[in-house]
Amino acid sequence: MELKLQVTGREVIKPSSPAPHHDRLQLSLFDLSCPAIYVATTFFFKSITGSESQEIIPRRLKTSLSETLSRFSPLAGRLEGISVCYNDEGVIFTEARTDLLLADYLRNLNTDSLAAFLPEVEQGESAGTWPLLRVM
Repeated sequence: MELKLQVTGREVIKPSSPAPHHDRLQLSLFDLSCPAIYVATTFFFKSITGSESQEIIPRRLKTSLSETLSRFSPLAGRLEGISVCYNDEGVIFTEARTDLLLADYLRNLNTDSLAAFLPEVEQGESAGTWPLLRVM
């Protein structure tokens, strides 16, 4: 079965309340020795059917993410030199849909198609402009 993934929305989610201070988190020697790349992770969730409409679920996810960013300020920041600046710039949230059932997809899994589930990083951007977290 062919995977047809349709991106239905993309937006920046910012913390529900600003970071208490525009602090910085110094990177460790281990962090500095690693290349500036995203570590891609994909989680699949079974669709919930019932009383909730398909518009409510993404809204709840966005609200929850916004509240989480308020508690974990570095995730909403950006790399600046050898530190993470808590600047509340937010994270990229991408919403996508497919008509394919997860069970069917996993039964005929083609590992090359997993790349479709990963948020894209625009080529040519410097690592300092990348959001530290992207959600799809």
